[in-house]
Amino acid sequence: ALLARLSAEGTAGRKDFLVSEERFYLLRDAARFELPMLHLLSNELAESVYTTYLLLRKYPDNFYLEKLLCKSLYILAKYNNNLDRAFKSNYREVEGESQQAHFFLNKLSRKESTVLAARYAWLLQQKQPEDAEVEAIVRDLFVELGQHFEGLAGFRSELPPLDTLASEAEPGQADPSSKYDKIRQQKKEAALPGEAEYWRYGFHEFVNDSLFRMGFEEGRKEYLKRKEWDDYMRTRKGRNQWKKYEKKIEKKGLQLGIDRIVIVNPFYLRADSRDRNNVRFIESELGQERFRQLLKEMAASLELDVQMLDVADLRTDQSLEFNEIRLLNDWFDQQVDQDDLSLTPGFNQQKIDEIADKYGTDYFLWPGLLTRQQGKGLILYALLFDVRTGKREAVKFDYLHKREQAYLVRAHVYDALFQIKSKE
Repeated sequence: ALLARLSAEGTAGRKDFLVSEERFYLLRDAARFELPMLHLLSNELAESVYTTYLLLRKYPDNFYLEKLLCKSLYILAKYNNNLDRAFKSNYREVEGESQQAHFFLNKLSRKESTVLAARYAWLLQQKQPEDAEVEAIVRDLFVELGQHFEGLAGFRSELPPLDTLASEAEPGQADPSSKYDKIRQQKKEAALPGEAEYWRYGFHEFVNDSLFRMGFEEGRKEYLKRKEWDDYMRTRKGRNQWKKYEKKIEKKGLQLGIDRIVIVNPFYLRADSRDRNNVRFIESELGQERFRQLLKEMAASLELDVQMLDVADLRTDQSLEFNEIRLLNDWFDQQVDQDDLSLTPGFNQQKIDEIADKYGTDYFLWPGLLTRQQGKGLILYALLFDVRTGKREAVKFDYLHKREQAYLVRAHVYDALFQIKSKE
């Protein structure tokens, strides 16, 4: 019956495209260009690499796609150099052509993935030397290289020559080489970097470049500086110094001396453990409005200049601000997820820097309050980030075994903002 009805419908007067065909395919490809970024944000590195590779086959030399591939290889190296975050993929469960990307990335060692990322990033920087994102990645990868290599002497400046005299034996013809000839040949091959050391040729075109060598030396120095500090903080003297710092913060606060901040999406949640769906949505929405107003009020009393970016406080015509909040929250999620790594630029760091320029400050605050409908239990946090560098301060992260009361929340909000505003 359905086929009969459809057959009666003609195609006269209909169009294949509601917009022009050219515009349709342009928008389709623009959407496809965002797929690698979505994979990156989801920590799907192999999918990001594979998707970017496919797009680059159609759009070779597209700098946006090349930079996405650079970011994927960079994060892979950072993960592998952190023993708790090393990239692992069960490639046997992956079907299709993308399994090759999973297999390849899974088999790379820490050293190999770092050399691969550094090579790609350096070559990309030579194509676009003014790009700030690639420059930051290259600078950080030199630090990552510094933990694997004391110098560049182990790298080759030329590729090995192809043995044009080597030929396969004719079918059915025995190999005339004696056992001793084969042993001598094996020793000769062992003297050169073998397949297990192909990373030695990773920088062959530019290993003697003065700028590359200078970058490596600076990265090595920075790595040694960080290692020295980390080793010191593990000593008794270092632990005592940290305890003194904590006592000072407990007594006087952070005293950051910041005059202007942006507050992003103040978060409020009220839960009821007696209910299967334990989130109290109406109470949470009302509480979030009170929390937002309290932040504004306390900031004004401290003469702290605050710009509020909250999706619940936007008008329908503020699509630009909505996208800024999305980018900031993606950046925040990445920084929190990668908290165990060294400071790492965001996947969209250039856009984040532009947002910081727009609002006239590098300091963005993510505050939140979680409370219970019944019983005691209150969590209040305020995480402050320098969005250009990734440096952060947990201005407040307190659990209180108390009920939510207005005076209590007010005091803690005031204290958090006071630590940001006050100076030593």
